[in-house]
Amino acid sequence: MKKYLLMIVLMLTAVGAYSQKQVYYRSTGDNVNIRKGPGKNYSVMSLNGGAHCGAGKAQLYKGDIVVSNGRQRNGFIYVAPAGEPCWEDGWVSAQFLTRASKCAACNGRGNTGRICPACNGSGVYVCCRYTGMELCERCWGIGYR
Repeated sequence: MKKYLLMIVLMLTAVGAYSQKQVYYRSTGDNVNIRKGPGKNYSVMSLNGGAHCGAGKAQLYKGDIVVSNGRQRNGFIYVAPAGEPCWEDGWVSAQFLTRASKCAACNGRGNTGRICPACNGSGVYVCCRYTGMELCERCWGIGYR
């Protein structure tokens, strides 16, 4: 009986994980606020103050790429940074987002398929996002534009 129950739980978990497909979006506006909740009444998030991030309000600029797990509420989309994580996951008004397209230059991989010359494949440098692969310049290593 425990064996069957475990199988059912595993199957439901697999279905749940499969349904959370990543969707990439591109910002269509400048100074688009990233909020703590799905509405204008929620406060704007802050940048995390990392080495390349600085401090201040978390905002998107025209052309910035974000990724979503598909959650939407009240005209807002739950997003995460697709590039360098300068802010935590948050909510952005859907009116400022459009679906991003897969970068043709790297077929959505985000890299050229070649070893990064700066780290010789070791993946120890930010310039290759610690992957060891040379990043695609056309999409800044994100894979979508």
